Amino acid sequence: MKQNIINEKKIKLVRLVIVLSLIYSSLLAIVDTLGITTYIEYRAPLMSIYAICNIILLYFIQKSKEFNIKIAYMVLALALIVFSITMIIYPTSEIRVMWYFFTIMIGYYLGGRVAGHIVALSSIIILFSINVFFVLGFPSTTMINVTIGILFIAQISNYFVSILEKNEKDLLNSNNQIKELLNNAGQGFLYFDKDMKIGMEYSKEAVRIFGKEIAEENIVNLLYPDDKDTQQFNTETLQDILIEEDMTQEILISLLQKEFKIDGKFIEIEYKVLNTQTFMMILTDITAKKDLAQKIKDEQQVLKMVIEIVTTKEQFMELKSDYEKMIVKIDKFKSLELLADLRREIHTYKGLFAQKEMLHIVKKLHNFETVIDTSLKNNTLDDIIKDLTTQEMQDWLDLDLSIVKEILGDDYFSKSSYISINAYRIDQLHKKMTRYLEKDINKARITNEIRDLKYSNIKIFFKPYEKLVEQLSVQLEKPMNKLALNIEDIYLPEKYIPFLNTLVHIFRNSMDHGIEDLETRYEKEKEENGTISCDIKKENEVLTIAINDDGAGVDVEKIKDLALKKEIYTSEELSKMSEHDIVEIIFQDAFSTNESITTLSGRGVGLASILSELNKINGKMTTVNKFGFGIKFIFSIPLGDRSE
Repeated sequence: MKQNIINEKKIKLVRLVIVLSLIYSSLLAIVDTLGITTYIEYRAPLMSIYAICNIILLYFIQKSKEFNIKIAYMVLALALIVFSITMIIYPTSEIRVMWYFFTIMIGYYLGGRVAGHIVALSSIIILFSINVFFVLGFPSTTMINVTIGILFIAQISNYFVSILEKNEKDLLNSNNQIKELLNNAGQGFLYFDKDMKIGMEYSKEAVRIFGKEIAEENIVNLLYPDDKDTQQFNTETLQDILIEEDMTQEILISLLQKEFKIDGKFIEIEYKVLNTQTFMMILTDITAKKDLAQKIKDEQQVLKMVIEIVTTKEQFMELKSDYEKMIVKIDKFKSLELLADLRREIHTYKGLFAQKEMLHIVKKLHNFETVIDTSLKNNTLDDIIKDLTTQEMQDWLDLDLSIVKEILGDDYFSKSSYISINAYRIDQLHKKMTRYLEKDINKARITNEIRDLKYSNIKIFFKPYEKLVEQLSVQLEKPMNKLALNIEDIYLPEKYIPFLNTLVHIFRNSMDHGIEDLETRYEKEKEENGTISCDIKKENEVLTIAINDDGAGVDVEKIKDLALKKEIYTSEELSKMSEHDIVEIIFQDAFSTNESITTLSGRGVGLASILSELNKINGKMTTVNKFGFGIKFIFSIPLGDRSE
């Protein structure tokens, strides 16, 4: 609305100037035609033509509903030129000065400060030039031409200056709008050159992300503040990207690190090549997204843990009880001589609790295992081991149990469909029945069933491995058939449970090392899905457990090379060993074919703990290895004396 009012005023002023021009030119034409005065012989026809032009322009302005202000400027410029010519050649000096003052004021009003300055300067130059010309005796035509030229240039300059001012103002407004938009986009925007120097323009979010003003900072140093080698590598990579073709640029950019942790925030970075000298970087704070993803992951983990505990409650209660018995004796392990035994215990319980999808205790045991490894390596007992208490290790477990209780109720672990009977009372009942049924033909069967009341069914230790194989199949992206379990009801006393618990490492190692990935199995022309089977039977008081997989088997040559490298055996000793003996090297303490340690495997402890517990119950192990086709572990355990 305001702009329309200004335009209307300017048009009215233009119309006024044209009317004045019409009157003035008409009067001059009349007096010259009538011969009242003849200052210039051709002024009369010139003024007549100019008068007619003014009449036409006035008619056009009146009839036009939307008058273009630029056309008005051109008409005004023409009127000012003619008037200025007349002021030069006809009126007195006083009138001429007044006319110049009038044109200067119009310049300021219509064109703004810069245009007004130009008109004023032009007027001064004209006045000075006229006086010089008169002094030097230049003819009047020269003065007219010079004056017309100066005034024309002044008006044209005014026009273009106004356009430049408008464009500059529009550009400034656009820049401010863009900057405001970027500042409120929730992302950090900046640009940096081939020298990795950040430019002067960047969004507020970029300042928040880095925690300071970043003008002329080195972007690579900000992203990798403590890594000189990485700084150098990324600088060279980014500089190479700038000179590559578009397709190569996209490929190289896709290989750059996308996520960073900056000032405690998780930041996702996107690179854009602007030209051969400049990158634009877009930074997005994904901390909240990460936190939400972790929260969802934790909730899913809690759900898995609850389901696993509910579906295998009996086995979990056995595991909980065994762990609590172990931690009561923790002080006995606090010596360098027994530290390897403690590591095997911790490693086994870590695997068993991981099988139950426990949220906290697995991490605690993994970290504690790392401390034990360091102590064994340095041959010194770490203070963390010295200070660790039974209660602290109980708290690791209780943290997960409290989550389960919160969902299932505080009394969940105290409720059971099983009746608890003291083992001593069962022993007494067994002795009485043995005495009462001394001549009964069913004596052995009945007394054995009574004795088995205080034993655990072996099935509760192996059924959960079906779920474990399924979980690891997803985790390791190795398609698997369902674990083939061929097992009968066999009841075993407590002394066999530690060995049964350690078998978790066989299944985890088969999945991690044995079963190949999908591509490798395809190349070897194997069935797409891997297979692990477990056959358990009891004959003549001997328990036989056979675990078989159709994976890669054991590479005997690789085992020999590692044994030499780790200085476990000499070349001469290895040359005298059978393939079976070499395969059994993988069961030695601290022997691992993995180069890195994960919560799944890599310490060389799991298989060693199996052999350790097997020896305690006088068991034996044999292996049937077919390199490239799988391996079979056979454990034979005498059950003749199953007393505690």
